[in-house]
Amino acid sequence: MRREAAPLPLSSAFEKFAAASAALERSHGLLVENVKRLEGELALVRTRLESELAERRRAAAYLEGVLDALACGVLVAGPSPGGPRRITKVNREAARLLGVPAAELLGRDPASLPEPIASALASLDAASPASPVHADVRGVRIEVTATRLGGNAADPLGDVALVYDVTAIRRLEESARRRSRLEAMGRLSAEIAHEIRNPLGSLDLTASLLRDALADQPRHRELVDHILLGVQMLNAAVVRSLSLARPVRASKERLDAAALTREVLTYLLPVASSRNAVIEPVLDGPAFIDADRELFRQLALNLLQNALEAAGPGGTVKIGLARRATGPVLTIRDDGTGIAPEDRPRIFEPLFTRKKNGTGLGLAVVQRAADEHGWRIGVRSSPGRGTTVTVELFARRATRRAGRERRRDGADDSGR
Repeated sequence: MRREAAPLPLSSAFEKFAAASAALERSHGLLVENVKRLEGELALVRTRLESELAERRRAAAYLEGVLDALACGVLVAGPSPGGPRRITKVNREAARLLGVPAAELLGRDPASLPEPIASALASLDAASPASPVHADVRGVRIEVTATRLGGNAADPLGDVALVYDVTAIRRLEESARRRSRLEAMGRLSAEIAHEIRNPLGSLDLTASLLRDALADQPRHRELVDHILLGVQMLNAAVVRSLSLARPVRASKERLDAAALTREVLTYLLPVASSRNAVIEPVLDGPAFIDADRELFRQLALNLLQNALEAAGPGGTVKIGLARRATGPVLTIRDDGTGIAPEDRPRIFEPLFTRKKNGTGLGLAVVQRAADEHGWRIGVRSSPGRGTTVTVELFARRATRRAGRERRRDGADDSGR
């Protein structure tokens, strides 16, 4: 028969309980210390991570600001999890140039973007290097270049499309080409005019003497009047040619554009009346500008003559001066047949004309007068609905914003 262990004395049991309690207290104390140490370390890690996160947010905001401050548009196409490339970044200028909110561009397939951006990004998949692509988008001339980001060829980090507004550059190039053509034509015109003016003056003098001698022969005198009229018209053409041949520098003074326009109308109103046409002026009050007196007269005269010819017999030409905060704007509107779309880019070219007896010099003179002052010409025309020409009689500041204003008044605007 097994003997049972003798029960421990009560004092021994208390001693063992006290020892166990002391061990537990020491363990608890160590645990508390470890927890405090871990909490301190976690606090340091959390502080560091929060600082790094804040720094990354500042860097992201900084880069966002830099991207939005760029004068060119930026679109980034990157890989999406388990799917094709998507647009992951669009800056403010890209959205403005495309006329689409950035939120609507984000997440789109690059192939669905407007041309030529889609083509530029697609060209990165070809073996040959991507070349700049040019196109007109919403009346703006843009240049698009695409670049592949780092990574390997099989797994690139992404693609970037840079969209530049080259409208102002194109205008400068057109102006330089126009000046070059004018100079070449001017030299030729000067030589021809020199050879013509001497016999023309002799012809005018002889015809005037013959007219006086035929005072008692009205029928023959009328024929001489036709000769004199032809001489005067030929002389006017020679003078226009010479005006293009001579270099022009605007001699500016403070002028009332409304008063000068009335002077031009004084000359043209009888011409309009002889053609059974009507000129309706709206020139209330002064409109002061800094301009060359003669160049402004040439500009207004040629625009009005062009409008009268376009309106034709029985037509109407309206001319007005609007006052804006930036300066006066001259507007001339006719109810003629309008300008064919294919002719609009060329109407300011010297010698270009669709008129049977036109010289192609009038609008070239207008453009040169505007260029000398830094004025901007806008043209709106619809076939069969007439033409409206506006001239901003103030020089635009050479700012980025001015450089980015690419469309002239209205959807059908073009330089004229």
